Amino acid sequence: MAVGSASHGHWSGVGPGQGSPAPGQQLPIAKLFNTSGESYRAGEFKARLRTMSEGEALQALAADGKLLKRPIVDSSTKVLVGFDEDAFARQFG
Repeated sequence: MAVGSASHGHWSGVGPGQGSPAPGQQLPIAKLFNTSGESYRAGEFKARLRTMSEGEALQALAADGKLLKRPIVDSSTKVLVGFDEDAFARQFG
């Protein structure tokens, strides 16, 4: 699944979905975090993400899969991050 590439705290190539920009625009890497999860709350990421580097954020996501917002769906024309029933209905009708 090609989602894009990380660059300066943003994720490039992530398209419309739950608050996602159009293809080719950038989504803040913080949008990849599951903000309602226990790991996010226990790790105090709400406060920490503001000062974390891109590398630190990616390391945190890689170290704890529960931090990653799911699903991430690549339809080849758009990438949807997080479940948004309306966005999925528009994309996959």
